[in-house]
Amino acid sequence: MGLAAERGRAKRIATVAAAALIAHQVAGKSARDALYLSQFPASSLPLAMSVTALASLLGALLFARSLDRRGPGHLVPTLLAISGLLSLGEWVLALYDLQIAAIAVYLHMGTLGLLLISGFWSLVNESFDPHSARQAIGGIVSGSILGGIGGGLLADRIATWAGVAAILPALGTLHLFSAFILPWIAAPAAARPASAASGDLRGFALLRRTPYLRTIALFVMAASAISALLDYALKAAAAAQTLKDPEDLVSFFALFYATTGMAGFVLQRLASGFALRRFGLAGMLGALPALVCVTAFFGIFSHRIWVDVLARASDAVLSNSFFRSGLEILYTPLSPERKRSTKALIDVAAQRAGDLLGAGLVLLLLFVTPGGMAQRAVLGAASLAAGAGLILVARLSRGYVAQLTSSLRRGLVALGESTPLTATAPAANSASVKLFWHPSPGSEGHDADRHRLQPAAAESVGLHGPDLRRSSRSTPTQSSPAVETRTLLDDTLALLSGEPLRIRAILTRHEIDSRLAVHVLPLLAEPNLRELAATALIRMAPRTVGLLADALLDAERPLALRITLAAILERTGGQRAAIALHEGLTDTPFDIRNRCARALVRLTKADPQLAPPQTAVFEIARHEVEVEHKHWLSRPALPFEESSFLTISDLDIPGGRSLEHLFLLLSLGLDRDAVRLAFRGLLSGDHYLEGTAREYLENVLPEKLRAPLFAHIDGPAAEPTQRKRRGADLIRDLQSALGRGTNRRSGS
Repeated sequence: MGLAAERGRAKRIATVAAAALIAHQVAGKSARDALYLSQFPASSLPLAMSVTALASLLGALLFARSLDRRGPGHLVPTLLAISGLLSLGEWVLALYDLQIAAIAVYLHMGTLGLLLISGFWSLVNESFDPHSARQAIGGIVSGSILGGIGGGLLADRIATWAGVAAILPALGTLHLFSAFILPWIAAPAAARPASAASGDLRGFALLRRTPYLRTIALFVMAASAISALLDYALKAAAAAQTLKDPEDLVSFFALFYATTGMAGFVLQRLASGFALRRFGLAGMLGALPALVCVTAFFGIFSHRIWVDVLARASDAVLSNSFFRSGLEILYTPLSPERKRSTKALIDVAAQRAGDLLGAGLVLLLLFVTPGGMAQRAVLGAASLAAGAGLILVARLSRGYVAQLTSSLRRGLVALGESTPLTATAPAANSASVKLFWHPSPGSEGHDADRHRLQPAAAESVGLHGPDLRRSSRSTPTQSSPAVETRTLLDDTLALLSGEPLRIRAILTRHEIDSRLAVHVLPLLAEPNLRELAATALIRMAPRTVGLLADALLDAERPLALRITLAAILERTGGQRAAIALHEGLTDTPFDIRNRCARALVRLTKADPQLAPPQTAVFEIARHEVEVEHKHWLSRPALPFEESSFLTISDLDIPGGRSLEHLFLLLSLGLDRDAVRLAFRGLLSGDHYLEGTAREYLENVLPEKLRAPLFAHIDGPAAEPTQRKRRGADLIRDLQSALGRGTNRRSGS
């Protein structure tokens, strides 16, 4: 089975498992809330929430230790089977003592439920590379939302027909089914080996040492505190209304969860992909705190239950869609050992800490505010917590890109790639810049993709070789103007004479009058004089940058001469030279554009302030990728010593030169080391690293540039009929999994 087929099967089975798990969660919450509120007053909810939070914290420590040792593939199905059996036992208990059963269900749902959801997503995270995970998680989340809708409807119908306690055996069945199919999720991307060190203390140590993980934990804690505050506001408002019977409470909560689930599903299916492309990961994560901040603040000024419903619904809808998708994507760049040691602590411990914080705030507000104002105070606290969550989103977005870069570096080192580790080091032959670079055969004919952009201010830095920005100028002599004019005329006639000896005598002088540059310039086209002419122009360059820049952009000049001028401008350095090279990135043959890009990369290395604006870089890069695929592939490779990104083994890759040129451009506007790592990741041949590189580009490039780039990397687009396989494929995958399970059990 191919990699794409394995990924598709893993995604489909994970989607079914997610639907069953979230159906259990929603139906279980409905049964839990109905059983508890029918037996105990709403004022005891903060205490119940606190006890459950403490129990789940202990469970998170044990779960993190076991997950690090055994991995999610073995641990999660085992715990699901145990949870299913517990639900069946609670059903039997409810037949004898409903109050004890209500407490048991509350503890069960509050402790194991969240751990199992976290473990399931750990399994999903380890089954895909970051880019494939971005594509798969959206569909899996959609399946989970559908499961939530089904769970709400299931709880409502069962409670109506057979009573609240009858929901419990259905919950047990859902978890047992999930435990049966989850082992058949094959990991399509090679998992990185887990560290031998394990344990919850190691996880806490990682949290302390890693700002990115701490920020995720704080964000989860803030989101959990928001949910706890809004959940209390809704339940207190529901209990204060005419919803006194358990069946009425189940119907209310089931309708609420089903409605918010349907809204979340529609939002996820119709808007999540667009939101991720248009607003990025920060937009996905920031949607929840932004909307809650507004709705909860509005609720401060109203006592009506629909306001509490609206505030809680905004949290529930986005928690099940954008928030879950964005949160799981945050974990994808982390190595398996880091995820196993910290994900459960964040998903459970941080969430329960948020629950405790929310419950504590509720208790405090109930104590210090009058009865009529408590509800408003709770909503005000939720609005403030949402504002704090917005502050964390920007840090998470930056941290995610940094983690992608670190993941690329780790993976390339593991593959023996040394180039990315010395991305900022000069080349071995950096004592001088090669001035003479002959154009590729047929390069003039490859420029159907020429475009002209408005030049933006750019700057440069001298890189290799001696710093010629302070090269000698013609020292004023004490001779009379007449003598000086006569000398200049004689030198001019010598340069125009066509006699090699006379010309060489002028070009080899230590000091040359810069006014002679206009006559030296054509000599760059003479093979026997090109090197001497280039050296002379470098000595005159500080006073002749304008002339050199005009010649570089002059379409009537020979191509080899213009390419040499790009190298001379690089050796000259300075802002004016960099602006000329920047202009050379557009409306010129590809060989010149490529040489100017290389020169600018080297110039801006020592002085990044001289780099072109990022928007200008992206615009130039966009025009580079908006070419026909045949032109993209037809550009021949450069000699190895001229390449700053490609290696010897890469020279024959179709489209390799076009791809390298594009990444040279991108390195002018983005982190240079990260761009080089992404380039190496795309060519590494490792599925995980390629996916990580793609995910990095997804997060740093605008859509107008990203889409045509991936079209060139992936080759011609697939046929429109090759869409997602659903229905029959899904049934066949499940039947195959069930059949293998039966065979394995019978064989054992």
